[in-house]
Amino acid sequence: MANRTSSWQVRFEGESTSDLENLPSECSRSFNEFVSGLTSPSGDESPQAPHIELMKEKGLFDYDDFADAGHLRSYPQGKLIRDLVTDLAEDILLELGSMPVETPVMYNLDVECVNDHAASFKERQYRFTSENQNMMLRFASDFGHFSLLRDTFLSKNDFPVKIHEICTYAFRKEQRGELSGLHRLRSFTMPDMHTLVKSRDQAFEEMVIQLESVLQVEEHLNLSYEVVFRVTEEFYNSCEALIASIEQTLDRPLLIETLDEKHHYWDAKLDFAFVDGLGNIIEGPTLQFDSETAEKFDISYSDGEQQHYPTLLHFSPTGSIERAIAATLENSILDRNPHLPEWLAPTQVRLIPVSDEHLEYCSTLADELESSMIRVEIDDRNETVGKRVQRAEKDWAAFYSVIGDDEVGSGEINRYSRSEDLEKSIPKSDYCGSISKRIDGFPTRKRYTDRLVSDQVTFSN
Repeated sequence: MANRTSSWQVRFEGESTSDLENLPSECSRSFNEFVSGLTSPSGDESPQAPHIELMKEKGLFDYDDFADAGHLRSYPQGKLIRDLVTDLAEDILLELGSMPVETPVMYNLDVECVNDHAASFKERQYRFTSENQNMMLRFASDFGHFSLLRDTFLSKNDFPVKIHEICTYAFRKEQRGELSGLHRLRSFTMPDMHTLVKSRDQAFEEMVIQLESVLQVEEHLNLSYEVVFRVTEEFYNSCEALIASIEQTLDRPLLIETLDEKHHYWDAKLDFAFVDGLGNIIEGPTLQFDSETAEKFDISYSDGEQQHYPTLLHFSPTGSIERAIAATLENSILDRNPHLPEWLAPTQVRLIPVSDEHLEYCSTLADELESSMIRVEIDDRNETVGKRVQRAEKDWAAFYSVIGDDEVGSGEINRYSRSEDLEKSIPKSDYCGSISKRIDGFPTRKRYTDRLVSDQVTFSN
């Protein structure tokens, strides 16, 4: 294959510049680091990402020395976070009108179209031999979805057709030296949607709709993504309307890489990424326009007279779940008072009884909170109130309250909010509702650990 040559430009508010050393002053530090990292990578080894120590300290995720490198284990609180972010992705894909499916994990490389697509993907793969067949572990849901769509009877009235899968797990055999916590793994969870469209106009309409869902992910995870639009020169010259729509939808600087010719299965793709405090780029959502794969896998539809090959859109609203969590943890560290989004915090409320006499009051309040699907714990340990408050802060409890004689007698409860770094007195009758309003509309799950802190197992090192 010929060497890849490309040109770069930045578009912002209708203006374009190829002078990447002197970007408009409105461009953020994060965007400047993003542009530099993609267009002029230094090659220097990055320091260890801060989220790696954080995920261990908080008892969320860790390495397993019984496993292959790059395969992490999830402790209960980490699995809860992972499941909640997965729920977010699933909810978004269902809202887009996608149909959930489930497909195999390994595929036969002796099938020509499978082998060709695997070769074009460029990422390293887990390959092995089984019963004299050359096999691979999937790196995304592509093969299963393409096979399923090939076997589906489609008419011109069915479009757009959307199917999705939460790939648990997908596999990429990254080099050992490139592995980095949740950011770069060899096994990961990938929400993956494929959309069939019958025209370029319909593709462009769907792309804008799917881009809008990425904005939901940003809002829910408290992230701010930078964006690069990679596109062949031929496609770029015919998609000005699409670029204008992308700019309007995303309302931020857009880095564009124009390729001299097609080097991949896609004609154009949008990649979103979070830039952490060290300038590391953590890849996130992706959206790709693909005009060739349907024909390669014999995915076709009938207009009543003849068969046609549709265009295919590949979309992940979060990118891998693990990278989304890495970005969220890295972003939290940048805050003066580090915290997770309240809907995502494993401990949403920590109640701290001053003495055993106040346990019953705490239990009644906890029952009310749990009836509203709020995760609540009671720190009943034989420690001073001060030490238990410190533990609530160390555990990043989204809210905590100390319950003593004053709270029981007055019906007023002081509630500390970590995200606001603010304590506020709230009537007991409003306590539950005041927290419910903060997490309404977000994914929710029950606790994965015991209600009483004294009964909880400590997983952190």
